[in-house]
Amino acid sequence: THALMSVIYLLFSNPILGLFTKDPAIIARTNEILIVYVIVSPLIHNLTFNPSCLLQGLGDVRFVTVVSSIATGGVRLFFSWLFAIPFNLQLTGIWLAVYVDWVFRMIVFNLRFYRRKWLPVSVAAASPSDEAGSSDSCVLTAQSDTVSGDTLPCYRDTVAQQHIDITPGSSNNTAHNTEICQTETERNEVEQID
Repeated sequence: THALMSVIYLLFSNPILGLFTKDPAIIARTNEILIVYVIVSPLIHNLTFNPSCLLQGLGDVRFVTVVSSIATGGVRLFFSWLFAIPFNLQLTGIWLAVYVDWVFRMIVFNLRFYRRKWLPVSVAAASPSDEAGSSDSCVLTAQSDTVSGDTLPCYRDTVAQQHIDITPGSSNNTAHNTEICQTETERNEVEQID
């Protein structure tokens, strides 16, 4: 959709801007910014904001909030000042600072996602080689409300672990089983709370 919107912006920028102003200086300046936006946005917007939304959906809201606050209040503000005043890029410099902010978020959110720091402690990430051939990995073939076919490795600890296979048709399968590779200690803690 970004590519389609970019084409629409490029083809119809003057009529669209004409709805808001008739000043040719403002239209010319806005077209400069719009052209840069149309080029940059399809390249980095999705890579920036999709991982942040994904992390929020997975429950890593605090991390996304902190990074977004730092990016907006620190990175974007600093680079807006740097580009607009010392480099004398004015409004264009502020938009460039927005793109620097997006690149910063893109790097941080993608690193966070691919390092699997957002996973609960009971489902910690293992290296890809561990996932490929390990018989100790738990299989999560999810129901219709989750992603199917994912193999999630178990958390390694010194206590004995119970490996729960929630593959449809297995003896441990329940409709909404969220316990994966639960340790004896964790199970006891849950029973004490109940």
